[in-house]
Amino acid sequence: MTNEMKKPSIFEDIEKLRLAADDLDGAGIAQEVDAIIPVGRPSPGAFFRVNSDPKMSLDTTVIVDKEEMRNDVYLVSPHMRATFPGDVRPALLVPAVTLDGALMIWPLMLPLAGKPNKWHVRARLAAERAKRRWVRMVADVPAGGYRIYEAIDDLPDPTWPEKSIGELLEVAFAGKVIDDENHPFAKQLLGRMLS
Repeated sequence: MTNEMKKPSIFEDIEKLRLAADDLDGAGIAQEVDAIIPVGRPSPGAFFRVNSDPKMSLDTTVIVDKEEMRNDVYLVSPHMRATFPGDVRPALLVPAVTLDGALMIWPLMLPLAGKPNKWHVRARLAAERAKRRWVRMVADVPAGGYRIYEAIDDLPDPTWPEKSIGELLEVAFAGKVIDDENHPFAKQLLGRMLS
């Protein structure tokens, strides 16, 4: 008969398995090292704010992939704008944050020549109000635009990340910057073989 020592069960001292009060905030469990910042407008029921610092916005060009209802947004480098004349749209990129702290980059479409798009006009109006107050937008299809609501209570100001607009955009548009014709989405738009 071998003289093997039996390994104690992890459940013998159940108190060692309990979370301490200071463990509940996530400290010591994990630290996010590669954030995800979605690009899109705030969801209809969410109250949100927009960063009011003029340095924290960028007017540029984007292409929105509306295929298969994805609405993926691609940033288009200046030297590539003329390559996609029917697809490129001017947009103002602004950081927005929801009441529960979810950060996003909101592409506000800028007007093109001709009749203004009421949806885009109302979205920009909501973004302007959201620089000062918590607001939410709800689509009103029969009216052809967004209804804008302000929070009744005086809610606390949002906490913004201590990053520049460039740092936020680098994360938000990772893999979605059309800088040459070899980008997979550029190839798709140009009718080239994907490799």
